[in-house]
Amino acid sequence: MLTGTVKWYDERRGYGFVEPDNGSECLFVCRSEASGNLFAVLRENQRVAFEIEQGPKGSQAVTVQIR
Repeated sequence: MLTGTVKWYDERRGYGFVEPDNGSECLFVCRSEASGNLFAVLRENQRVAFEIEQGPKGSQAVTVQIR
């Protein structure tokens, strides 16, 4: 699993972006990619762990866990 920081997340819309610690570009993250009610608590600057998968519009963070 990779680690990073939530750069931006819109709880109402259910998506946002995670900035990986390895310096690569920010990744899209969607509420539908998480299990449970995790995204109700995601906030800017929050530390997370995640996997990367190719989505319909490029790379995205999946299996996101709060650190």
